[in-house]
Amino acid sequence: MDCKSFINVKNVKIGIGRPKICVPLTGHTLQDLENQAKAAKDSEADIIELRIDYFIRENGKEKVLDVIGKIRKITQNIPLIFTFRTKEEGGECKISLEDYEQLNCAVAEHNMADIIDVEYNLGEELVQRLCKTLKLKRINVIASKHNFSMTESEQELAESMNKMAFLGADIVKVAMMPMDKFDVIRLMKVTLIMQEKLSVPIIAMSMGKLGAISRLCGEFFGSSVTFATVGDASAPGQMKSEKVLESLELIHRQFEV
Repeated sequence: MDCKSFINVKNVKIGIGRPKICVPLTGHTLQDLENQAKAAKDSEADIIELRIDYFIRENGKEKVLDVIGKIRKITQNIPLIFTFRTKEEGGECKISLEDYEQLNCAVAEHNMADIIDVEYNLGEELVQRLCKTLKLKRINVIASKHNFSMTESEQELAESMNKMAFLGADIVKVAMMPMDKFDVIRLMKVTLIMQEKLSVPIIAMSMGKLGAISRLCGEFFGSSVTFATVGDASAPGQMKSEKVLESLELIHRQFEV
């Protein structure tokens, strides 16, 4: 799978070759996060995501930069995604728009992440402003959209991907909940089409048990990253990283033939 443009983050080429495996850290305490980070580093993870909303729910925002610094000492050369997932998009706690923007800008200002996830549903104005601010700090931006109740129509999915790229995202991400197998196929179809149209990598997944296949065959339909676990899952349908890697490598070898 090669998209029109790829993102090179610490020598991990997102958008070329097999989908990269991203392992989320979901600890509620610093000790939990450090243990998860060590396990993720020892796994075959290509990328690590720090889901800071889990930590903030229990501890507040004051120690976030200190926590990220400690995690980065563990993850070292593995690309780190910083994500505060809002309650509305499946996260652990609520946050005001002002605090959300300030938090992400502070992480960028202190060069604490390689990639920052920005939620598209928070508003186009905010997304565009954050894309501009973060990229000035040489931080890559994922613009993401999640729907835990349904899979949106082909037109809605395509329009969202187009808009996220237009607003300045380096990577666009959509995660949808399927009601049936046709929802899974529709998401994969739209991603395949949009991969040919957009000049940025796409991350697309269908959640839950029905959507599990989408986490394994991204090289076939154009999804550049898949999320897998070495501990607790951060979204429905995530599988163990070592099993995911086996499947991805098996499929990738067929593409090389």
